[in-house]
Amino acid sequence: MVTLYVEGGGDHEIECRKGFRIFLEKAGIKGRMPRIFACGTRNEALNDFTEGLNRGETAFLLVDSEAPVSLEHQNGDPADWRPWDHLKDRDAWTKPDKIAALSTGVELHAKQKIETTLKDATKDCVPKGAYGKGAHSFKILAELSPSKVIAASPWAKRFIDEMKKITA
Repeated sequence: MVTLYVEGGGDHEIECRKGFRIFLEKAGIKGRMPRIFACGTRNEALNDFTEGLNRGETAFLLVDSEAPVSLEHQNGDPADWRPWDHLKDRDAWTKPDKIAALSTGVELHAKQKIETTLKDATKDCVPKGAYGKGAHSFKILAELSPSKVIAASPWAKRFIDEMKKITA
């Protein structure tokens, strides 16, 4: 069984799991659908992920980069990218011992700028109102076209490619 540990969810755990499940199905993930675990904070996600690895799980960790990922950490072939170097630089996180090798798109933009742009673009929307990360993000995820996300984000492509390998 594969487990996907996701930062976020909080009060929206059901929507988080549903949004990711629908997105992964549309992305072509067939066979063994991963168990999706909405962890809350990024530190809680890391802790849950590490505990899962220690139990021998095949696990993925999805957390916001929180800042643009340096080009030095995403040079060349996506299989050679170093997300843990970014997390070490930004958060002083250490790559767990049992982790597998996996561990310019939207990642080059500041997270706050993206959220502000979404809020500004939807501020006059009726009846749902301005974008709110918790209230809208997982519903939006379920509606996204995986091919468009993959085209815009090499990190998303890398994630989907690796997920397909593991769940086939």
